[in-house]
Amino acid sequence: MRESKKESIINEKEAAVKKNEEVKPEKKNEETAAEKQEQKPEIKKEKIKQEEIKQEPKAQKKRVKKENKPTSRQHEIKVAGTILVSLLGAMLLYFIYFEVKGKDDVLSSKYNTRQQNMAQLIRKGDIVTSDGVVVASTQTREDGTEVRAYPYTNWYAHTVGYSVLGGYGLEDTQKLNLLTSHVDFWTKLKNEFLGVKTQGDTLVTTLDSGLQDFCYRQLDGKTGSITVVEPSTGKILAMVSSPNFDPNTVEEQWSWLTSEENTTQNMMNHATQGTYPPGSTFKLITLLEYIRENPDTWQDFHYTCTGTYTNGDYVVNCHDGVAHGELDIYGILGMSCNGAFDTIAQTLNSTKWQKLAEDFGYNQSDRSQVDFPYKKSHFDIASDDSVWSRMQLAIGQGTTTVTPLLNLMIYAAIANDGVMMTPYLVDHYLDADGNVVEQTKPKALRSVCTKAEAELMDEFLTYVITNGTAAAGGSQYARVSGKTGSAQYDSTKNYHAWFCGYGTNDVSEIAVCVMIEKGGAGGIVAAPVAGQIFDYYFSR
Repeated sequence: MRESKKESIINEKEAAVKKNEEVKPEKKNEETAAEKQEQKPEIKKEKIKQEEIKQEPKAQKKRVKKENKPTSRQHEIKVAGTILVSLLGAMLLYFIYFEVKGKDDVLSSKYNTRQQNMAQLIRKGDIVTSDGVVVASTQTREDGTEVRAYPYTNWYAHTVGYSVLGGYGLEDTQKLNLLTSHVDFWTKLKNEFLGVKTQGDTLVTTLDSGLQDFCYRQLDGKTGSITVVEPSTGKILAMVSSPNFDPNTVEEQWSWLTSEENTTQNMMNHATQGTYPPGSTFKLITLLEYIRENPDTWQDFHYTCTGTYTNGDYVVNCHDGVAHGELDIYGILGMSCNGAFDTIAQTLNSTKWQKLAEDFGYNQSDRSQVDFPYKKSHFDIASDDSVWSRMQLAIGQGTTTVTPLLNLMIYAAIANDGVMMTPYLVDHYLDADGNVVEQTKPKALRSVCTKAEAELMDEFLTYVITNGTAAAGGSQYARVSGKTGSAQYDSTKNYHAWFCGYGTNDVSEIAVCVMIEKGGAGGIVAAPVAGQIFDYYFSR
């Protein structure tokens, strides 16, 4: 019984197990179906998210495009910014212009009250030569008023000038600097408190007092100018113009000095404002152009001078009709043969010839002159390239004109290896304690030719002194190179007398231009004056 009961229980358990096993797959199926139902929404959600992700860049692009599109407010700001930048740029450009070029004109204007205010506090500084000689100073009268005094009267009339009636010369161009003082602040403050004027800075010029005095005496009774420069720097060591005037009495003499009845041209600086035919001094440029155009054959040039050159209906004579005979290329410059240079002129390229003259400073409007009133020199073959024009221009006649200062700087450039320096008069400024507060630095103006060409021209110019028309311009104290000129100024064979050249020794070098109006032959009148100047300078 017990065994059958056990078997019955076992069978029931087995039956229950089988029933459970048969039920479990159904649950699994139910669970799988339920899981599938739960997973379907997640797949849909993922698809939605992917679609959203795909759509987001498009939306972002749309938003970017929308954000990049400037609003009217942004446009206004951009325009305003552009205008502001433009105004600032214009102000900057004007500031640069003012500092470089316009400041001196504005501050030096007679309408600028700053000068008057400065004059109430500053005693105008002295003007002295390079060797310390006072040539302009401020003096106090008994009534307490101040006046500028010029102890050397006419000697420095056209360089130092005068301060009344608007001013002239250095007194005009440097008036603001002369009313500037570099003494210390406390000294200025103390002087102002005590009612005492502070001493202005001293202008030290490049002028050599001994040389200026010597040149002044050489021109006594003559009309013209003498100018001396240092070729390597452009320093003006002496500049004299005659006739001249006394700057101490210019105010009293003004009516006469500026009247039409006064034909002596006292007020004109003949060195910078006088323009004259350069005569044979221009032959240096003609010769250089010929050598450039004939680099392999120029040394073979020969000319037989009969005293007269004829080309068709045109005739040019050598000076005084002198026949020079057989000449090589050194001889034609040495004897200053007009016929030879007229022959050369007919072969030159007019464009190149014109350019060379302009390279030397002709037709130039830059400040190749010092800071004075000046006139532009003129050479023009382009407007009249005829046989007669070439004959005249080749020998420095016709329409060609030059100031003595430019003519001098041309020869100084040859002495300086072909580099023309800017001529200047102001060397430096000193404060009341003698300290240098401002110094002028030499500056090259232009290159007129190569160093090799300058050396070759130097050989020619030395030959003119040793074997030619400028022998009287030589010196026993220095090696001199130069050229004379007799520039015809009317139809009656009257001449201006020229000498341009330079001298050098082991210590120094100077260039000299002597120009005497209506003086006659350059070799007879101007060259001896130059020779004396070289002797004086190099024998000291």
